[in-house]
Amino acid sequence: MNKPLVFIFLILFNFLAFCETPDSMWKNAFKDFDKAEIHFKKSQYSEADSAYSTALAKFLKITVDYPQWETSSVNYRVNECKDRMNEIKNLQTETQTPGNKTSSRSSNNSELIKVRAERDKYAKAMLKVYHENKKNKRELEVTKA
Repeated sequence: MNKPLVFIFLILFNFLAFCETPDSMWKNAFKDFDKAEIHFKKSQYSEADSAYSTALAKFLKITVDYPQWETSSVNYRVNECKDRMNEIKNLQTETQTPGNKTSSRSSNNSELIKVRAERDKYAKAMLKVYHENKKNKRELEVTKA
């Protein structure tokens, strides 16, 4: 009788060990995102680009596997990864083509300003939604009590 219980326990353990929750997926993706930020700040652009693309893939996997889970946060990080990857691409092309730097820099800077403005706008909207959700949870707890 102990053998079937052990067998069932092993099956359940393997299932739980390989089943990723959205929280654990988020943590893994965010670790890669943090690594990418560190590389970016150190001007290690190839490592940063690689880490951003890894983080982007993991964030996109969350949207596919769990489409209703924290959509605003996940979408924000997806956009953040894409923005940083574009910024790295622009920085790498600037260093490779030393020709007319002033016009390319000004156009890149204006694009970056637009992207950052949109990102900041999105971040504010995400923060607003977060506070509304928090308020709604409090109200729900009060009504349950």
